[in-house]
Amino acid sequence: MNRHFSNILLLIGCALLTVVISGVASHLTGKWHWFGRSGSIITICGVMLSVRPLVRMGFAEWLQSQKGINNGHIVDTPKEIEEDKQTKLDAIASHLGIYMALIGAIVWGYGDLIGGIP
Repeated sequence: MNRHFSNILLLIGCALLTVVISGVASHLTGKWHWFGRSGSIITICGVMLSVRPLVRMGFAEWLQSQKGINNGHIVDTPKEIEEDKQTKLDAIASHLGIYMALIGAIVWGYGDLIGGIP
């Protein structure tokens, strides 16, 4: 389950799909509160991306990884190569997640005003 919740493309896709569906629903019904509510999903996905290492490893494993110093090997092992790859993806996800959470909060707070002040 953690693998799905730490998938960067899945979370971005979920957020975008929610925005598009709610935007279309709001446009068709003329009730823009649906679009505003999609901001909450964007924010949730952004926060999950921001804390991707915790989601990916779980709290206990993440905490253990923060305690130790790994001097590594002369030649990187496949495990070290994968850890480096995941660390880079964590940094990218965190960067994207912060922006998604900010945008989501703005949409959540003010998205219903697109259709006019209620």
